[in-house]
Amino acid sequence: MARFECQISANSESDHTFNVHAPVKTRRVSRPKAPWMNDEITKPYEAANGLFRFNRSGSEADWN
Repeated sequence: MARFECQISANSESDHTFNVHAPVKTRRVSRPKAPWMNDEITKPYEAANGLFRFNRSGSEADWN
């Protein structure tokens, strides 16, 4: 039992050391916009998304 407790203690100490010296950072990765996506293509997508939201919620605000 003492060996298991020692292992947990060592893991928490190493976790603390890593978190202090090399913390995990969340990054948001994005791409450049596609050059072929224009209003002619995106308008139908937006309309379909609005209808989907309206069907799901039933709210008049989602109809537009």
